[in-house]
Amino acid sequence: MILKEVIHQVYDNPKLKKIIIFLDEFFFDHSVGITSRWFRHLVAGGIGTLGYMFLVAFFVEIMNIYPVYATVIAFSISVLYSYIINRKWVHNTTSDHGYTLPRYVVVTVNALILNAGIMYLVVEIFDWWYVMGVVCATAVVPPTNFLLNYFWAFKKKE
Repeated sequence: MILKEVIHQVYDNPKLKKIIIFLDEFFFDHSVGITSRWFRHLVAGGIGTLGYMFLVAFFVEIMNIYPVYATVIAFSISVLYSYIINRKWVHNTTSDHGYTLPRYVVVTVNALILNAGIMYLVVEIFDWWYVMGVVCATAVVPPTNFLLNYFWAFKKKE
């Protein structure tokens, strides 16, 4: 009874209703356009990036692994999460894994090379603290990944 009243109050309030509709479409509507998919990519990528940053710091600071190797290991671990969330939620593809997975791997390998290259450039060439490498890679790699995944890896098979 109380829940029913709360639901009616929410839907009677136009501002709250708009917010609820937006959130519902953002999280659960699979027919969204590129803008919504970009925001979904940011949410999914944000979670993955935090995990990646934690792993890099853990491997460098706790495990005493060289920063370039640490970024490769952390990046590889984050790929498992990323494929699943990109396929199911961000891009909502119905194409089979035999089509999307090889393309996703190509995008990911390119991202790994870009990521490690940025880390190498920052740590070895510029002689900056490895955290700057993480920040620089984070600014470049996610937008590149989104565009390649959207326009190629998860594009519907024609």
